[in-house]
Amino acid sequence: MVLSRLPLKEAARTSILSRRYRYLWTHSTKLDFDASETLARILDDMLIKENDRDEYMSWVDQVIVASQAPVLDCFRVRFYLDSRHSDKIDSWIKFALERRVQSLELVMISDLRVLYPHYTFPSFTCGVEFLTSLDLVDVDITSEGLTCLLSKCLLLEKFHIARSRNLNHFEIAAGPPLRLKCLSILWEVITITISAPTPDLLSFRFCGGVKSLHIESAPKLIDLFINRHPAPLSLVLRPLMHSFSQLQTLSFSLFMGWKKAIRITPLLPEMTCLKHLTLRVYSFNSDTRLHGLTSLIKKAPSLQRLTIKMSRLGARVKLKTKRFHKYSHPSLRVMELRGFEGSTNDIELALYLLSIATLPEKLIIDLRHAYLDGYYAFEERAKLEGAVNRALELRSLMAPEVQLVVNLLADSQEACMD
Repeated sequence: MVLSRLPLKEAARTSILSRRYRYLWTHSTKLDFDASETLARILDDMLIKENDRDEYMSWVDQVIVASQAPVLDCFRVRFYLDSRHSDKIDSWIKFALERRVQSLELVMISDLRVLYPHYTFPSFTCGVEFLTSLDLVDVDITSEGLTCLLSKCLLLEKFHIARSRNLNHFEIAAGPPLRLKCLSILWEVITITISAPTPDLLSFRFCGGVKSLHIESAPKLIDLFINRHPAPLSLVLRPLMHSFSQLQTLSFSLFMGWKKAIRITPLLPEMTCLKHLTLRVYSFNSDTRLHGLTSLIKKAPSLQRLTIKMSRLGARVKLKTKRFHKYSHPSLRVMELRGFEGSTNDIELALYLLSIATLPEKLIIDLRHAYLDGYYAFEERAKLEGAVNRALELRSLMAPEVQLVVNLLADSQEACMD
């Protein structure tokens, strides 16, 4: 059905084309309440108007009343909503679950001005047994409530939860094998315990200060993401060690700079299948030893792409790249440097990345800075222009066959220098 591929508002507009189309959109099984334009304006102005919320909620209500679809493939809400709108959101969720929705996505973006309590996921569970995908962002739920909810979602293949303030422990009790393929817990839970087998789990992502981790079985795991984890990485790496030889993508944080890489590398087995490694480095202030990076990528002989996200903490000192034995990685082709500001250290690091690849093909310089789960750009245009110029200066220092790509702004505009 062509209408199911159109955005919800565009599908509704087809009703003016002819009488035959007047109510056709009401049979759409994909209810994606996308308010991207309004959200972009709110983010630019840093101001939420109450009539924006009223208009959004009225739009959702009108569509729900008009909907004639007996079942739903997708129900997606994404707006600045919180506990003040609980009754309204509860009614939407109830509607979706009654229509046996398969994919439910609730993104209740936190208020920019006042931190009202988050919306709390309702206790009713009738209909959740049909869910195959569940996304909860800025939605509160207790550890006990989530355990109960997930125990009833036997068809669930994808689960994502972020910034759920009341969630301290994530637990899936022992039971029959789960269908989970993707699991993402982006909040500072204390423990993660998955006692039921997860034979189809492909992707596992978590962050924060997890102090205890247990996964009963994940024989197919190929994507692992560990972010903003200040505690010793060994606490969470050891329970997953049996999966490292099959990982294809790996991402984790180095809170103490490159010397953290030196400490964890001996713990890791050889990652023979790893294709993409992402490191978020939180400090350059006291550690200038890049051989920690070299020792780490030696563990991944098939590595093709290396991404480094730089988060600046403390005063910077000059990197020492020339003191160490040169290593040339045979498979590495693409290097990406995020958080580039144009400093001497940034230039040195970019050139060092090129030097450790035998046949480099592309260097990506990203001027955006990582912030939580998104990005923000330079606030001052002069600094941005300076960083762009410094990035483009790399062209004269690189081999002509290597492509230079510079990401300029948060909307991913690119400047390519061949």
